[in-house]
Parts: sequence; structure tokens; C-alpha cells
Amino acid sequence: GTYPLPEAQLDRFLMRIRIGYPAEDEEVRILDEQMVSHPIEEIGPVMDVATLLRVQRAVREVHVGDEVRRYIVSLVNATRAHPSVRLGISPRGALALMRAGQACSFLEGSSFVSPDAVKTVAPAVLSHRLLLDPHREHTGLDRATLIQEILDDTPIPTVPHEKLASKS
Repeated sequence: GTYPLPEAQLDRFLMRIRIGYPAEDEEVRILDEQMVSHPIEEIGPVMDVATLLRVQRAVREVHVGDEVRRYIVSLVNATRAHPSVRLGISPRGALALMRAGQACSFLEGSSFVSPDAVKTVAPAVLSHRLLLDPHREHTGLDRATLIQEILDDTPIPTVPHEKLASKS
């Protein structure tokens, strides 16, 4: 699109990931590989629908303990109270952070979500959902820095491994 999406639409995207530009040699390789054909012409399915649904169910079964859920809520509340933020993270954003934490933990082979998993996905899940105060935004403050500040300032729950892994 040619216009920025409104915050209500941005909030529906799970993550925003910036990949940047490739290195010069990598970009030349991309040109070489796509001189005759485009890779999309050779794409095929990587799994069937039944497998995808099984994986989705398995991700949602990754346990999120009470302490970790409270940590997620503390993080989103910190965005709502921050003086540089005009509009903080919504309940949908908190849910997205939990779901992304479950997915991250699943991919790491863990049966539970740790605070570290939440911290890992937080910048990609939260930064596009924040609306900064216009006066602060022009001072050079960016969303990634603000999210990192909140992650650094929010106490991390200390939960014994056994409690993280146990179902509530």
C-alpha cells in the first residue's frame, strides 16, 4: 500500500520482522539465480493440511505458566504507562506475545514457555503495535529501543524449571 496502515490493522499482524538488504555478493547471486526463472515457479507444498493443523495444535499445547502470563501482562502494561507511548499494547498484542512465545518454545523443543522465550519474540511482536507520542518520536526515539528499555526494566519472574514445565 501507499499509506501506513491504521493501528487497528497493524495490531492484527503477529510480527513485524525487518530483514534489511542483502550483502553485495548475495545480491549478485540472487540476480544470477533468477536470470532465467523465478524460485516461486518451483515452490511446492512443505506439508499437508492435516500436518499443519497438528503442528498448530501442538504449539497451542505448549504450557504457559501463571508467572509467565503475568510477565507478559507486566510488559504490555509497561507500554501503556510509558511516557513516550501514546497508545500501548492491546490485549490482542498480549495474546500475540503469548502465542509467539509458545511457537518459539515449540521450535526450541520445549514443552513450556520461559520468560526468555517471551523476551526473544517481544521486539518482533510488540514494536509495530506501539504508537509513540509524536513529540518523543521526533527526538529520535524508536520503537525497538523503547521495547528493549521496557524488557530491561520489567522484572523477570524467577520460576523453578519444574514449575515452568508443570501444568496449572
